[in-house]
Amino acid sequence: MRAVLMAFIVWLSVIQLIAQQGTSIQNHRSDLTQLLAALRSNDPRIRVGAFEQIRSASAMLQDSNVQSALLDLLDLETRESNARVREGERRRAAHQNDVSESSDDNAMYMDDLLGVIESFVDWHDPHQICLLAKEGAALDAPDARESATRAQVALPCLQQLSRGELFMDRMNAVRTIVALLKSARNGLDSNTAEAMRQIVILALHDQRVEVQWEAVDSLEQYGRSDMIPVLREFAESSPGPDAPKDEIVVRKNAAHAITAIQQREAQQ
Repeated sequence: MRAVLMAFIVWLSVIQLIAQQGTSIQNHRSDLTQLLAALRSNDPRIRVGAFEQIRSASAMLQDSNVQSALLDLLDLETRESNARVREGERRRAAHQNDVSESSDDNAMYMDDLLGVIESFVDWHDPHQICLLAKEGAALDAPDARESATRAQVALPCLQQLSRGELFMDRMNAVRTIVALLKSARNGLDSNTAEAMRQIVILALHDQRVEVQWEAVDSLEQYGRSDMIPVLREFAESSPGPDAPKDEIVVRKNAAHAITAIQQREAQQ
């Protein structure tokens, strides 16, 4: 009789444990559903809060639904950021005060979001790699062959960005392209390499001097000797008699970039 009683007590304990676990799982699913909904909120503070909760629970990041929601979040944040840039450009063109807001906290949040996404992103998925490219994330890899593969996957997106209306997109595109050209080395096929080279040339002759600066600075840091003729042509070109000082200075800096490339390759 005593053995039967003990067996009943054990059985009852197991039933209670299973019930508790079931409740816990239901609560977890409910919490996750709420967090995923919060990532789509119109209130950026709610989105940031939900992201921080997910980021602190590493197990959640293994969930494919969570990964998909974070990619959607990145897309949403990029679109809202671009809308603020467009509004700032519109107000400057109308000689109004720029009311667009930017903060170190937002920059840190975006860096954290990109860092989390880079931990699970499929680098061979055109949509996912384009989401990263739009935010100016580095796409190059330590391995030259992998960098070449990523370059081929990302090229259509980078070409689109290089011709986009937002000068920040064009800056991101040329910086990413120059880094990929360096890391891929000779692993690119001739068509891809030439298409990427054309993006750099386009940036050097962009209507915005900020994009020209980005191209020159990127080439100074990462450029290879095959880009020297392009830089030299730009450095020797005339910006025009009424050109602002920045357009003259950026051409002088192109000459410095040529010297930096030559010195870097002489040391290799």
